[in-house]
Amino acid sequence: MALYILNDPNIPMYIPLKTQYEISMIKALNRKRIPTKTLRQTSDAGFMADDPQAVLLIPEFNASSTELILFCNKNNIPVIVLHSANTLVPFLTFSGIYGHSYTDERAILQYCIGAGKKRLALFGFKNVSPDRDHADAIYNIYPQFTQNDLFQRTVGFEQCFTDFFPRRYEYDAILCANDFIAACLLKKLKQLDDDYAKSRFIIGISNTYISKLFKTTITSVTYSRDDVVQAVAVTYRVLLHNKNHLTSINYLLPTKIFPRESTRHIPLPEKNISLPAVKSLREPQLKFAEISQNFNEGADLKQLIVLENMFVTFDKLDFQILLYFMKGATNTEIANRLFITPQALQYHTRQMFEYTKTSGKQKFISLISEYISAENLESYISSPDFLQ
Repeated sequence: MALYILNDPNIPMYIPLKTQYEISMIKALNRKRIPTKTLRQTSDAGFMADDPQAVLLIPEFNASSTELILFCNKNNIPVIVLHSANTLVPFLTFSGIYGHSYTDERAILQYCIGAGKKRLALFGFKNVSPDRDHADAIYNIYPQFTQNDLFQRTVGFEQCFTDFFPRRYEYDAILCANDFIAACLLKKLKQLDDDYAKSRFIIGISNTYISKLFKTTITSVTYSRDDVVQAVAVTYRVLLHNKNHLTSINYLLPTKIFPRESTRHIPLPEKNISLPAVKSLREPQLKFAEISQNFNEGADLKQLIVLENMFVTFDKLDFQILLYFMKGATNTEIANRLFITPQALQYHTRQMFEYTKTSGKQKFISLISEYISAENLESYISSPDFLQ
């Protein structure tokens, strides 16, 4: 009896860092009487056939995992796939756990309209599936939104910003393709028109560490990682107890909005705002431009992604060391305050320098201080959702 989690290094499966963190939380279900095991090679799948209560968890659907799912289907082994609906691959049977773009966009529109922000722009979207899904959802839910309100990244961030900036006063709310785009937009707006940035809603997607630690904290929309773990546990138990009567489940995760400084901490509306019911898709459909071969994300965007990847690897001690760095403490003071040896501190700091490709403490602090606020970092460390 076990929940087998696929982690085969030979499968060319892209696992986002957010999903990796979710998997680490799912493995902790061992403490809730759901034993978990790691399936390190698909060739070991035969062992699952000998376990009458086996369930397979695949972190991200990939064409390379098709044969494994077919094997499970033939051997009556339930399969759970994160971030994918089984309706998208009708010849395979599996349970999907995922957020839904229409649910996200309804929540965003209700939040914006409830605060009197009715002129919405989509910023930094490009011709990839997740971006198209979110943009199409807004387009089909909100009649006021038009093709002209979609600002796409076809060459890169700078091109998108150049298109948007002269028209910024047409909008009082901007939904960005992700938190990193929102951070870059905020940085540019604060340099060129700080009053505008302070008076508008700027919203990201994913609730990353950057959204919590950036100099202007970013309101973000996503599902909760705790909800992912709960969904896996519920789906696992339901599938096991109903193997003869149930083949699959589509588990739709609830949307959560985390209001922060980029929307002036304005709380969510107490009542749902009425939005038009979608009875059919709008025509003509949104058009998405092809991405240029000369596409360049820009230095800020690349650096923010590097920082996010580093934060995902951090434990409590790493964040505390980072905070003391930003407050100007010496290495001796940090080691004494955190009750660690100088060697342990050196190990942790060396990892940080390697991640950011900085050659020493001062260059590292200078880089971090360009994007991250010590005040926001200290607030995050002391908050109930620290490392959640």
